[in-house]
Amino acid sequence: MPEKTKRFFDFGRFRLDSVERVLLADSHPVALTPKAIETLLELLKNSGHILEKDELLNRVWPDTFVEEGTLVQNISTLRKVLGEAPDGSAYIETIPRRGYRFAGAVHQTDFVPISEDNFPTVPVVTARRAGRLGWIVGLAIAAVSLLTLFLLRERIWTRPDPAPKKRCWQSCPLRT
Repeated sequence: MPEKTKRFFDFGRFRLDSVERVLLADSHPVALTPKAIETLLELLKNSGHILEKDELLNRVWPDTFVEEGTLVQNISTLRKVLGEAPDGSAYIETIPRRGYRFAGAVHQTDFVPISEDNFPTVPVVTARRAGRLGWIVGLAIAAVSLLTLFLLRERIWTRPDPAPKKRCWQSCPLRT
């Protein structure tokens, strides 16, 4: 079963998650009805463009007869919740006798969750393999260290003296 691509709409201090249908203000959820969220989502998807009233009604309430007053109520609720944009203008504009337009700056971000269908095919070193490799490298370093110590010991302790020392009984001056 393929997973849905999450699309986030960021504007001002708000973020709308298109899959979870949650509006966040400063990372805190905002209580809105599902149809108010759907209305906002349609406006955000068409940011900067006029959505005719009939078109918006058909997208938010498909196959259902709804009075225009319901849409007006949702827009009013959204305006109260959203307040003003950082530049002081309204986020949602009314275009007389036509419809509505989302006027704020919107940044869209897509997030695709990893599933078996879209899992990367890059070879992955597992922790178990990395553990074995660590042991092999560690043993090799230990073996080289021991061999080095052995060779140094043999060279230092078995090195011939440059001049053999004479024993006292062979060269003692007091001997007659």
